[in-house]
Amino acid sequence: MSRNGIVIGGVALGPKAASRLKRLDPTANVTMIDENINISFGGCGIPYYVSGEINSLDALRSTTYGTVRTPEYFEHKGVHTLNQTRVTAIDRASKTVTAKNLVTGEEKALPYDRLIIATGSTPKVPPVEGRDLKNVGGANNLEDADALRKACASGSVQNAVVIGAGFIGMEIAVALADMWDIKTSVVEFMPQAMPGVMSASLSDMVRHDLEEHNVDVYTGEKVQRLEGENGVVARVVTDKRTLDADLVIFGGDLTNMGSDRELAHVHGLMSQLRKPWFTVPGNHETTWSESGCTAFRRLFGHAGCVATRAKGYLFLGYASGPYMKMADGMIRGEDLAWLERQAAAARPGERIVSLCHYPLNGDLTNRQEVTETLKSVGETEENRI
Repeated sequence: MSRNGIVIGGVALGPKAASRLKRLDPTANVTMIDENINISFGGCGIPYYVSGEINSLDALRSTTYGTVRTPEYFEHKGVHTLNQTRVTAIDRASKTVTAKNLVTGEEKALPYDRLIIATGSTPKVPPVEGRDLKNVGGANNLEDADALRKACASGSVQNAVVIGAGFIGMEIAVALADMWDIKTSVVEFMPQAMPGVMSASLSDMVRHDLEEHNVDVYTGEKVQRLEGENGVVARVVTDKRTLDADLVIFGGDLTNMGSDRELAHVHGLMSQLRKPWFTVPGNHETTWSESGCTAFRRLFGHAGCVATRAKGYLFLGYASGPYMKMADGMIRGEDLAWLERQAAAARPGERIVSLCHYPLNGDLTNRQEVTETLKSVGETEENRI
């Protein structure tokens, strides 16, 4: 009997994995699922399409020989492709995934023998008021890219604000200012552009280059809210200034999703414990990351698995914790076992704080309290478990 292979995600890794599955087992039934209209495209080229350096969207999803990688292209290769379809559930016991057609609303269960989750990363979107206004978004897929370019070409955008000075944000900012002569500003929460990627001196060079392209760069500023008029964004308010904005792009770095298997394990573990717990998300995202993560690193260094108690909190840090940027983004199996033992042994009423780069659920709401508590632990060994 032919085996069923399902690949969730159809941009970069997904198409390669699906094609590889089919080559290894030509008799296998391979299905690739993605929620976007367009699949198998070069996302790194999006800023260059917006700028006009790349003329056609098809150029971002074509083979070396000019063949556009459409769903039909993959069907010809023996890979059944479901675009505009979202996987809403995975049942590991019955080995099925539930897929919902985003156009018709139809849902169906698909069986699998092998499942590959190739959804990649997601852009960081700060939880600011007004993020649901019109003309606020990202540059994450070809639909976004096309809408951006059409808005710029229409002449309706006079002022643009890019929130986040990561790779995507910087490239989009230059595209808007240089090609379309739009007054463009970049707002970055961290004290430098490209935080966590390059040194301050190199960052200064990048900043100077942007300013040469008529892009204003504001670092060390926190976006407080987006204000709109008639449902359309009109201003970006930071803790230091107010910027006019007809268009707002979230251009921060992508979250490190790591391994979906490990994420699912930790997520499921914590939900089953039924104990109060929080997760501090990745570096360079909040003030907590700079103060709390620095304190955690000073206290524990780069140890694989560490825990400490203080003022009703149980702090857990493991191999993917602050400043522990493993090359493959994986949590080791032995670390998961350690986490499970420590969390299960939490004292009654004790609040668990898991420090990691991963955007799990239960985001911390009382950051200042936790930061001060963690700092108060000090640099001694006496509180270490």
